[in-house]
Amino acid sequence: MLNNLATSLFQLTPFDLSNLEGFPNTAWLSQNEYYLELENWYKGVPLSAVTIDKTTGRRIEKFPIKINPIKGTCQKHASTVIGQSVDSIRFGGLPFQLIPDMKKGKKKQGDTIKEALMKVFIKNALGATFLSNCIVSQYLGGSILAAKWLPQEKTIEISTPSPKEFMGIPDGANYWSLREAWIIREISQSDAKNYGYIPVFGESKFYYIEYWTKKSYKIMVNGKIINFPGTDIPQGGVNPFGRVPIIYIPHIRTTTFLGDSIITDTMRGVIKEMNLRMADIGDAVSEDSHNYVAVRNVRGGIKTIFLGDGRPVQNLGGGSGIGNEPQPDMFAVVTKSASEPMVSFSEDLYKIYRREANHPAVADGEDEGSQRSSLTLAVRMAPLVAEAEMERLFYSIGLSFFAEILLTMMAEKGLFEITKEMIETEFVVQWQSMLPRDREALATEAAVRAKNKLGSKKHLTELFGDVNDIDDEMRLIEEDVKFEQKDPAFGNNGSGGGDDTQSKKTS
Repeated sequence: MLNNLATSLFQLTPFDLSNLEGFPNTAWLSQNEYYLELENWYKGVPLSAVTIDKTTGRRIEKFPIKINPIKGTCQKHASTVIGQSVDSIRFGGLPFQLIPDMKKGKKKQGDTIKEALMKVFIKNALGATFLSNCIVSQYLGGSILAAKWLPQEKTIEISTPSPKEFMGIPDGANYWSLREAWIIREISQSDAKNYGYIPVFGESKFYYIEYWTKKSYKIMVNGKIINFPGTDIPQGGVNPFGRVPIIYIPHIRTTTFLGDSIITDTMRGVIKEMNLRMADIGDAVSEDSHNYVAVRNVRGGIKTIFLGDGRPVQNLGGGSGIGNEPQPDMFAVVTKSASEPMVSFSEDLYKIYRREANHPAVADGEDEGSQRSSLTLAVRMAPLVAEAEMERLFYSIGLSFFAEILLTMMAEKGLFEITKEMIETEFVVQWQSMLPRDREALATEAAVRAKNKLGSKKHLTELFGDVNDIDDEMRLIEEDVKFEQKDPAFGNNGSGGGDDTQSKKTS
């Protein structure tokens, strides 16, 4: 009786995450505080600080210019990781290709795996969300890829929750495999009702919660398991896949599970100092443009008279005319508050920021001096390229593990002819070129290598990155060669045909 009463009272109590069974609330609060600070710096919130003028009581902005280069740095880093294709469009919008590393005689299986993964990626518009994930990863230190089976649609849903909505517990020292994972997102009351949740009296906060282990899963709103949309099937029970279908991909991992953010203590200090010094320069320029006016050799007061058009003029009076007494004079006192060292120091601060953030000036299109060669520009981009290479390494490993999760789900649900033998397929992750390449130089290199037999036609064709199915392209090339052999006139540039016709007319 007492237990039933206690249960009823608990059910009437507004939900709180601390009451969620097995939830690491203390670690969650600490992690959220860390992410909030990083997100605030990305948005420039610390630069909105104000001070109060003690004399007038007015609010004065401490950093009036609000220079925040972090957003631009995150975008430049992300775009370098994504890379450059021929026309900025990749098949399915994906900046990478997962190529199954199959043994000889199993090419057909590899094609099946590649096609299956591509279908799921395109269905979930992963190309666009991957770019957003890449930007978020820069300042929050990592990104999430999560998969879920939808029984009604009979398809796999890929989502990319924010790292601040994720709490993961790795499986021992293997950070790429999770023992437990939580996804917690605060939602509105209307969203909670759409999930089928009936609010308790007094509830003002609502949370969408996913809890996964290798053996079970629960999808809830405020601790109550919800049904799949449009069904009576509860989203909870045994995990049929035997693994947590979530991957945390760090930006760059050093010692801990969570990745490192590009926002360092040095960057924060430099940004604040940069804003303060730029404000000083602005004040100095303002002072220099509003000079003080002084007078000399004036006896008595100064009178203001008005011209015919209403303009005021100061009447300084006249000299006494005795001896060599100088005439009255009015002049501006020139001040030079804004100095070259002030401007130079501000520029030096930006250089310090660029070095700390691995954000070279050439990445912003700045090129000091005359036109540079592509090699020179590539060398200047070296700091950014080096960091992007490290980021790609973590992405490549994470994507390979995530592909294994997807293949496990496909094999379990019988999708796209994927079998359990295909689950442990190894992948080669192929990325786009990080920097724009000179197409003419690339074409010349490919032609020279083909002529001197320094590469197969298949590999040389792949270098251009504008072919969807390389095998189909090689088949078409082979058909063209056979057609040329049957009809030698095919592919003629016209000069030979013209000469032949002219010779026949002459004969």
